[in-house]
Amino acid sequence: MVRKQYQERLELDLVQDTLYFNRRMKESQEAVDHNYELVHLMYDEQKNGQEVRDILKHVNWNSEHFVV
Repeated sequence: MVRKQYQERLELDLVQDTLYFNRRMKESQEAVDHNYELVHLMYDEQKNGQEVRDILKHVNWNSEHFVV
């Protein structure tokens, strides 16, 4: 009985972990894509230092998505 409960708990943990990491990978990719767009916007369309500073305000500086 204990072995069956352990196995069920392990399976549930694996499902929950898979869902969690899939969500984190999606969030990480979205952060990378957003920052990539901003870098290209700065490179392609900057006219002066103030415009670059204004664009940098929108960069996701949070690295939380890239650590487990």
